[in-house]
Amino acid sequence: MKITVAWNVWNNYLDTALGSEIFRLQNADKKIFDEVHLISQGGYPDPPSQEHTRYLDGHFAIAYPEGLPLLKVGQMSKAIFRLLEGIKHAFRYAQAHGHDFAAVTNADAWFLDLEKLHALFNTNGVQQAAISMRVGWVTGLELNFGNRVPLPDDHFMILNVAECARLRVFDYGHEAQFFRPRLEHFANLHYILTCFLHERVPKGALHIYTALADTTNQYGDFTGFNQLPWQYQPAFGFLHANAAQTPSLHQLRAAFLHNLGLTRYPLVEKYYKETAPDPRLFRRRRGVLVYKKPLKRALKEAMYWYPYLCYTALMRHKYARRYAALPEGRVEKKTLQYFDALHHVKPYWLTQ
Repeated sequence: MKITVAWNVWNNYLDTALGSEIFRLQNADKKIFDEVHLISQGGYPDPPSQEHTRYLDGHFAIAYPEGLPLLKVGQMSKAIFRLLEGIKHAFRYAQAHGHDFAAVTNADAWFLDLEKLHALFNTNGVQQAAISMRVGWVTGLELNFGNRVPLPDDHFMILNVAECARLRVFDYGHEAQFFRPRLEHFANLHYILTCFLHERVPKGALHIYTALADTTNQYGDFTGFNQLPWQYQPAFGFLHANAAQTPSLHQLRAAFLHNLGLTRYPLVEKYYKETAPDPRLFRRRRGVLVYKKPLKRALKEAMYWYPYLCYTALMRHKYARRYAALPEGRVEKKTLQYFDALHHVKPYWLTQ
């Protein structure tokens, strides 16, 4: 299997350097993929240093389309459009090099277990779809818009090069409608990404390979789609650590990598030694190294979490009786199924 891995990066080049070293040297150790090209792509004016590109096959400047109305709404629109252009560039790069897949993520989101990644690529869903991705579910009980709301994730996207080419997913210019969404003042990343998927990916060509039911934060709490500031998904060995914006995560990330034996790689070892994490800060939860939760935070969360569980248990009983009376085929009958699947996840407002 031949693959391209593309990291979309701002100026956190150390993140890309560490992620690319882990990928490159782990693949060299275990010979999992036949050919791997690792690239970074972004728009920061200062390029990465030679040390930060040691394991990369290239760093590419990605421009966003000029003159779009949405760019007047806020600076974040530039980052969103550059990210979409980066996904397109990753596909073109993989296609030009005769690769089977392109995996696209962000600089601070790493693949820590290549055996699990290889197994994911070989699943029927990924093999048959044009784009495979993570989509978090926003669930509830008193919903009047369906049984759940999708939240597409730009981390760990998988592009099936042959299928994307066959369906012409990326054969568009800057006239594409998703560059000019109707609800421009609601135009965050997830909305624009949803517009892109609706416009460019044919029905049946999108594969959702996880609803993020097993992701945890820096304290080991289940947090679902919530990526910030830390998100680990053990099912695939995916780690997202926003240490550039939350420097306190460096200690946990360094200790986490050491715990996985990844300090056998030189740059990771250097990072670990320079960070010098204090072992007294950590504990294991469900077999994963996490921060010990401060008592004040634990008490505050408990004050809201346990009443929330009691309230939702009562509400679930109420709606179970109501939905049971509905005829088969009604969309509402699946509401409890999706709610139950993610009821262990702490609400976004409690963990953000």
